[in-house]
Amino acid sequence: MKKSSLTYRFPFDFNSIDREKVEKLKEGIPSKRLYKIEHLWCEKSPESHKGWQKSAVDFLVLDGTIVVAAQDGVVANFRDTLETYGNSKFFADLANFICLWHDISPRKAEFSSYVHLRKGSVSSFGLKEGDKVKQGQPIAVVGKTGWTDKDHLHFQIFYVDFWNENVIDESTL
Repeated sequence: MKKSSLTYRFPFDFNSIDREKVEKLKEGIPSKRLYKIEHLWCEKSPESHKGWQKSAVDFLVLDGTIVVAAQDGVVANFRDTLETYGNSKFFADLANFICLWHDISPRKAEFSSYVHLRKGSVSSFGLKEGDKVKQGQPIAVVGKTGWTDKDHLHFQIFYVDFWNENVIDESTL
């Protein structure tokens, strides 16, 4: 299994997280769906994390949490114009997101994706497609959009093989 040559940090500033309030976000979630990364609660999402998204991490963080770039990169694309959300597959394509490109070779590119963002939050940081960002730089704010019913950030790292036009999730790296 190939591993990324890049080092990613958490996609938010720990100092901005109220851990006591975040602890309450896990209430009502079955314990078998909860796990921790470091000291943060995450939820396994068996319904939406399928196919190339199977290795995504749902960090339970409050709406309003500032999202930062987990690695240096370039804004590949984003959407921050929506404010609709709901707890069904119907809402899957209605999430605000930002995707950063991390150039690693001429043939393959590594990306990080941040989903469920507040309307207008990427633009509020003055970002546009093609802008370079540094690891730790604020890039968005968590907000409920898309297929969700709780406060969280959906975070994922994946490859695109340009020769074969395949999306490869990080579990195959």
